[in-house]
Amino acid sequence: MKHPDQKANGYAYCLFPPGNGTLKIMNIENSYAENLNEPIRDQFHYNYSEFRYLSVVGGFGTYNASYITDMYRQQVEKYKPDVLFITARFSDEIKRPIQDNDKIIQQIKDNIKFFEKYVKKIYILGSMPLVRLNFMNHFLQYVINKPEDLEQLNLDRKFADEERKNAVERLNRVECKKCKIYDLSPAFAENGKYLTFDRNTIMAYIDNSIHITETGFKLLEPTYAKLAREAMDTV
Repeated sequence: MKHPDQKANGYAYCLFPPGNGTLKIMNIENSYAENLNEPIRDQFHYNYSEFRYLSVVGGFGTYNASYITDMYRQQVEKYKPDVLFITARFSDEIKRPIQDNDKIIQQIKDNIKFFEKYVKKIYILGSMPLVRLNFMNHFLQYVINKPEDLEQLNLDRKFADEERKNAVERLNRVECKKCKIYDLSPAFAENGKYLTFDRNTIMAYIDNSIHITETGFKLLEPTYAKLAREAMDTV
């Protein structure tokens, strides 16, 4: 497999040692596939024969530049995973107003239709609430200089949901019998807010590159445990 830019820093691929099960599992997308790979893989407890991920910066699994789409398609067609995780942080493009004959929706439909030919189950990460870039630096400034104002860093849930509503709607318009779209945002929700840090440990859930931290992973365990059980029981 060749990346068009062999010097690209945002490109990662890993095939893990074989587990003790029979499932073949693949996780694709952008850096979120790499970021969330271990929270996903941990919940299978080695009940797989193959587990691999492909992470490409600028890739969204369901809508991409054509060369990235080709990379994902080639891998899925070649390895035919039983379970495919499509794990991405979405770009602003998918959040734009939906148009008649929306090109993004059509591209998502085309890619999902292709993946369905080769896999038994597809789990698609839905749109996440938007957290500012360099959040960790901002968070630490508050911890040091304004600890009494830390609550201001939590996101207003109504505003955050409004910001991502078009991305959510686009995914909901895709028909796929083998797909399940799951939402991680409820794990961070509390009293009209999306929490960005743990109040007890004063540890952030988000880092500077808008990826989820080890502290945040703990909140995701119930969701990924449920998806893993479902995959192992039904595929």
